[in-house]
Amino acid sequence: MVSANRQQSFLDRFFEQERTPVYTAVSILTTVLVWAIITMDCLTKPRDWGGLAQALLLVFALVMGSLINIVLGVKAFSRGEYCGGRISAVGIALWFLTVAIFRVTRVGLLGS
Repeated sequence: MVSANRQQSFLDRFFEQERTPVYTAVSILTTVLVWAIITMDCLTKPRDWGGLAQALLLVFALVMGSLINIVLGVKAFSRGEYCGGRISAVGIALWFLTVAIFRVTRVGLLGS
């Protein structure tokens, strides 16, 4: 027999919410999409004026993705979604960490 006071895992608490975590799910999708754009952008070698466009795409993806995830995180937190704001913040940190790793390893756009 399962005890009523047992500790629930992170996934149990996430999936057994009363409300569907809509904003958290959209935040996760936004995180994956922006991370893919940033990774592809950083892996591509710039050529001539394409380097400027590539840098602008990177900045645009970081700024717009961050703003979208901040709004989604605030909405998720205000709705009481489990770890909604934290998941959004981790997504933003992942993006900036990815750019930092590419900068340190001098690969692609940031290594030129």
